[in-house]
Amino acid sequence: MIDPVVYISDHEYSRVVAGAFAEGARCPTSTVDEWKDGSPVVYGILRGCERIIRRAEWIGRTWLHIDHGYFKRGHFDG
Repeated sequence: MIDPVVYISDHEYSRVVAGAFAEGARCPTSTVDEWKDGSPVVYGILRGCERIIRRAEWIGRTWLHIDHGYFKRGHFDG
């Protein structure tokens, strides 16, 4: 796998979850509007993340998908 790039959308959970992943894994980040060379990591499928996944598949790039289905729904609700 090529070094990961974490894509962060404008969604609150994306900023929290993907941001924490990037910090913990010490990976660079990008917005969903700017493609960077690397293996994409995205949170969710909406708000541009689907475009990132489709592009990764089109060029044969390995990608990682994080989704709330793996966490308790409403986990971040205060």
